[in-house]
Amino acid sequence: MDSAAACPEARSRRAVGAEQCGPGSPGTDGQAAESFPYFPRDKGMPMNRVLSFFLAWVLAGTLQPSVSTAKTVDGIVAVINSDILLYSELEQEWQRLLQANPSLRNEPPAKQQQLQRDLLQHLVRNRLTTQEAKRLKLTVADAEVDRAIAGIKKENGLSDQQLEVVLGQEGRSLEELRQQVREEMLRGRIMERIFKSKTVITEDQIDHYLQTHSGGELRQRLAVIALPVTAGMSSAEIEALRKQAETIHERLDAGDDFAKLAGKYSQGPGADEGGDIGFIAAGDLAQPLREATQHLKPGQYTRVLQTKGGFYILKILEAKTESRSGADAQVRERASRELMRAEVNRKFEEWVKDLEKRAFIQINSDLLTNNVTNAKTAN
Repeated sequence: MDSAAACPEARSRRAVGAEQCGPGSPGTDGQAAESFPYFPRDKGMPMNRVLSFFLAWVLAGTLQPSVSTAKTVDGIVAVINSDILLYSELEQEWQRLLQANPSLRNEPPAKQQQLQRDLLQHLVRNRLTTQEAKRLKLTVADAEVDRAIAGIKKENGLSDQQLEVVLGQEGRSLEELRQQVREEMLRGRIMERIFKSKTVITEDQIDHYLQTHSGGELRQRLAVIALPVTAGMSSAEIEALRKQAETIHERLDAGDDFAKLAGKYSQGPGADEGGDIGFIAAGDLAQPLREATQHLKPGQYTRVLQTKGGFYILKILEAKTESRSGADAQVRERASRELMRAEVNRKFEEWVKDLEKRAFIQINSDLLTNNVTNAKTAN
């Protein structure tokens, strides 16, 4: 199968502290991409400001209700060794993807079938890694899952009851969320045990990396006006939010002050400081935001940017290029981490592909085709 799958689980993974949706997790455009944009912590930036912005995407993407008017037929859509995957499981993830990308509903059946196949491949790979974790006797204690869930609730200001209500809107139980968190933590342990612990980054590799990136690292001090999509929003409400973002942008074009508009309308971090979120390394921004800001000069701002989590306008307040001096210990440590992450991701991707080759995998293509066709007819 093609590897152009979307990664609907990334939101939950980030909620429990993982850095990405697995190596090479593709986006709906068929290229490896960030699941959604985020702003990582800057040394001088309070963590709670980042998390409030970051977890708005978590809630907007992961905890939205699934809506499906088409009649689908459930059944076994895939057999993975001794496990089965039901079409209803695939459909649940598919509806989350459609919720985040409404335009996909207008794609022709052939394109939707391919996207579902890509999504199915992603789920199959997840199941394979979970099976391997069990074979290696890797476990995650209940207390660890409890701490991860507690972190999600704390950073989103949710009580136990509120979390269950929001999950219920999506048709999921707290136990299902716990199981997903557990599986993601298991996959992280596989990467740690099999790859990271056995991957060594040499001083020569760091030197070469710094030489090939000698131009320095661009860091931008950003301000943001954020209008996140929240759980339970209808299509009409999302459209109204988009129009509000466009209106704000028009006011900026007319000369209104960005900081004042951010203070009045933004629901993201730094709203009380005019949207200022501090210095961010360009390489730490998700691709859509990086591309939108990389050629801007201080004082300039982006168009309205739509992500899976909402609508955003970014302004460059300052920009500086930090030297990648080979003698700087912090720079070398950062380069080492970047090299380690890239190498572990590469090895993990190869490992998963090898698991696929050795596994018994059977796909019910007819079930996929019939249900996608039914869904398109219902629309």
